[in-house]
Amino acid sequence: MSYSAHAAATKAGIIYYLASFSLHLVLFYIFALKWFAPTYGLPSIFLVILFIAELGQLGALLIPSTGGRMTLAHDITAYLMHILLMPLSLFIVFSNNFSMFARLVAVIATSYMVFVWLTFIKGKLNDRHLLLQTIYGLSFHVAILVAAFL
Repeated sequence: MSYSAHAAATKAGIIYYLASFSLHLVLFYIFALKWFAPTYGLPSIFLVILFIAELGQLGALLIPSTGGRMTLAHDITAYLMHILLMPLSLFIVFSNNFSMFARLVAVIATSYMVFVWLTFIKGKLNDRHLLLQTIYGLSFHVAILVAAFL
């Protein structure tokens, strides 16, 4: 079961999911736009990709996974966001403006994301979906935090 399936189980879950992740989206984009990208000389395409990824996340927030077409629309927007985290991590990997340690963490994060996608494509997520999804998002954010502060 995914985050979305847990959140969509109750009206309160949908509201909490929308409120907490919407706040995260706004604050993270401001951080990337005003400090992270300019400080590390990332190209504007980084911010464009991040913006599209965040639109995907916003779509997933606004369209709860409640079955049928709603779940299909939700999944498409969520997959868009998740797929775009990989190239965003690669900006850290290939930029000389980050420490070698940060670049190594980004390689590990990106490798993990590829592993999860391959596991998903093979249909082997089963009961580990929530755990793998949690670590997926966490790996991206850890790569960003390490890049920013180490």
